[in-house]
Amino acid sequence: MSKPLNKEILADFCVELVNRKSEILLQALELLERLRTNTSDSLLRIPAELTELLNGEENFEKIVNTKNVEELAELLSQYSTDSMIKVYENNYLKAKFPILAQSQFLDI
Repeated sequence: MSKPLNKEILADFCVELVNRKSEILLQALELLERLRTNTSDSLLRIPAELTELLNGEENFEKIVNTKNVEELAELLSQYSTDSMIKVYENNYLKAKFPILAQSQFLDI
């Protein structure tokens, strides 16, 4: 493999890795949204990256009991080996997670 091509592939891989790491906040919000829908008849799939952070009942309880998105982001940054948590526009989050928005979880 030539060096320029190798760098190109690695650059694409690094971008994908950064994008996956920055999705931790969205994954946690998705988990909270699903937990608050009160639909016990569907299985809840937790992504591997989030599972690593929820490696104990205590961490899971802390995340589930957060009062707002700011507290959640702070908690995730403490648990995450990657110190960068991507922050999204509030209107985007409200549109993507209507149940959390309705409970004022996303209000800052």
